[in-house]
Amino acid sequence: MSKGSKILLFLLIIVVIVGAGFFIWRNVGGKLNSNNTASEKINDNVLELSVKKALIEIANEEYYNDVSDKTNTTAAEGHKILKAEVKDNQIYAYVVAEYGVYKLENNETNTVSATATPIVLVFNMETEQGYEMAKYLLPKDGDDEVWMTSLKEIFPEDLIKEATSVDYKDSLYRNQIESYVQTLRSSDTTNTQGTSNDTVNTKQLLLDVMNSKEKFVSEDNKEVFLKDFKIVENETAKVDKYTFVDMDEDGIEELVIYTTSDYGAYVILHYEDGKVYGYMIGVRSLENLKTDGSFMGSSGANSNEYSRMTFNKNSYTIKTEAVYDTTNQIYKINGTNVSEEKAKEYAETWNKKQNVSWSK
Repeated sequence: MSKGSKILLFLLIIVVIVGAGFFIWRNVGGKLNSNNTASEKINDNVLELSVKKALIEIANEEYYNDVSDKTNTTAAEGHKILKAEVKDNQIYAYVVAEYGVYKLENNETNTVSATATPIVLVFNMETEQGYEMAKYLLPKDGDDEVWMTSLKEIFPEDLIKEATSVDYKDSLYRNQIESYVQTLRSSDTTNTQGTSNDTVNTKQLLLDVMNSKEKFVSEDNKEVFLKDFKIVENETAKVDKYTFVDMDEDGIEELVIYTTSDYGAYVILHYEDGKVYGYMIGVRSLENLKTDGSFMGSSGANSNEYSRMTFNKNSYTIKTEAVYDTTNQIYKINGTNVSEEKAKEYAETWNKKQNVSWSK
């Protein structure tokens, strides 16, 4: 073989090697990078909250709506996310969970009806209020063989062993379920004060106060009808819209009223020990009220605090859980200074929580 032919053959081999390497990268490395990038798009905190919400929706749909006597009952869930991945622009969360209806009896949690199972929750990624569940997949009912075969059809092979060896009596699941039942205990404790704290009755009482059929105790410890309650001098509260939400996480919903006035304010009605207490708070101090009772206070476009509220009869306290203030460069979470990036991530996650719905 001539020297020129050898050089040509050598160059041809180099081209083949480079071409093969590019093909492998496109079909193996490229896919791995794509999956890794997709995985990074999943916000773990938002996914956790979305799984909780989805399982409660399923518990309500499959069990709670069919319960005839809902006294001291609640829908609840306990879960563990084994893995999550993005496929076709949707998030597939592979979860093991117990969900259903639970009853508080003699201060103990008893199961009314529930399911403990591996489940695939499929979420749409594009949403402003957390990941929205598109569908869910369960193993098919039947004998062990049918159940296992169907599980393998919906779960990745490397998760099958973990998904089938779960101890649902473990504290991981029980503690989560108990957190829902705690709301029933809060209500039951208040019942001993002599006034029924049944959810419907409490709501009706708060509505009666809003409609000036009953009085409430104001912050200056005076009993007053809402129609006579002055937001500022010579300006009384007029109801524009309202919503029920548990602001202090005690299991009893407050009634939050947006009032029409030149000043602009909310009136919050809170039930405690057989009485209704009312508080006024400016609109800039209670923005974007979420269904979990948290809210944002703002002193400017770039100065925001994320807070919760607690009550003690005719007074309230605002507990700030995070600060994201780029104007003054203040970044805090639970009172601890953090980086701007951490505070921004907290704010972005919080903004994806679901806002309350208002009634007229």
